[in-house]
Amino acid sequence: MPKAPKQKKVIHPNSRKAAQLSKQAHRDNRLAKHNAVKSAKLEALGNKLQWVQSHLDVDKDLYSRKDVVSLVKRYLQRFEDELEQINLINSVSENRKGRQHAAREAVINAAKEQEKNEYDTIGLEVPDLMNAKNLAYFRDFTGESRYIQNIKMKRIGLKDEEKLEKIPNTDKY
Repeated sequence: MPKAPKQKKVIHPNSRKAAQLSKQAHRDNRLAKHNAVKSAKLEALGNKLQWVQSHLDVDKDLYSRKDVVSLVKRYLQRFEDELEQINLINSVSENRKGRQHAAREAVINAAKEQEKNEYDTIGLEVPDLMNAKNLAYFRDFTGESRYIQNIKMKRIGLKDEEKLEKIPNTDKY
């Protein structure tokens, strides 16, 4: 005849053991949240790096600050075609009750607003394309998240664009 499985002891809610278990569970939840936020940021940065990499000019060995600013401006405008398509679909189907693709449109507008705010204040973080060694490494980048830390990043923002406007026709800045 098999033995019956042992039952776990019931822990008193006010005991030290219950406090330890509660503390451990709270720590695990906090770490899980932190890891989720960190992975989401890393995924967003990876998507940005892939976009920049796909829009690099293959003929250039080095980018000037003017070129990087224009690349960042193109990055900020990357959703315009999709928004135009959504507006076109919604204008054609005026007899429908709800708006089509409203959730996607809201996500795009929120991302655009956040990126525009970041560009206007501290600047968007992009790979340092003004450094030849970093540009060569970035061209060979495969998109693996563990190698993102090896890419030097620079913040390019509105202040860089304003500096370029003040300096007359120089490609070196």
